[in-house]
Amino acid sequence: MKKKESLNFENISDVKKVLKLKIEKLKYLSPNEFEGIIDQVKQIITIHLYPFSHRKIKEKCLLDLQRWSYHQIYLIVYNNQIYWTFGHGDSSQSRNNHNKLIDIFLKDEKARKKVLTVILVVRNSEILSYYFYQGFAYSNHDIGSNWNSNIYNLLKSSNLPFSQVRSNSLLSTKSLIFIDKGKENELYKQTEEDLSTRKIYAQLNKREV
Repeated sequence: MKKKESLNFENISDVKKVLKLKIEKLKYLSPNEFEGIIDQVKQIITIHLYPFSHRKIKEKCLLDLQRWSYHQIYLIVYNNQIYWTFGHGDSSQSRNNHNKLIDIFLKDEKARKKVLTVILVVRNSEILSYYFYQGFAYSNHDIGSNWNSNIYNLLKSSNLPFSQVRSNSLLSTKSLIFIDKGKENELYKQTEEDLSTRKIYAQLNKREV
């Protein structure tokens, strides 16, 4: 693998390589620690990871994160080391982290200008769809949860772009949308055929075991 300083995060292959690295090769930072170092780096990556399947597996890499319906991961490269932090909705602390990290960028325009956003749809640790946005965008889930609820109004007035899962309860399907300046872009749409095919493969896999 190329040196970490020369990683091109605008290339999905490099993004995938980092997400497949063993977690112990990355250094985790708390949101507060992350905030204290971002002014020392030139680029910040935020990855919106949306698992469209859920498996109970040992999380050996970031691409294995499937414990909840969304994750917003943040990556920086500093002194040839990849640092990461994240928030999601699986616990009060993780929801707090999600809002804390969004709040950091909401208040820091200089930091927002360093951000590249990558939005991923993942199923069984495989990337089904991806989208790059040059700038900061947030995952529009659990906003204000375990945090100051005023962040909801601040984000709305800021007009910052966001991604969001939209569910069709009637068909038990969902889609992923990205909204920037009021314009909606559907990045991925799950179909009934997707669900049926996965059920068939699941049954076949059980028979093979």
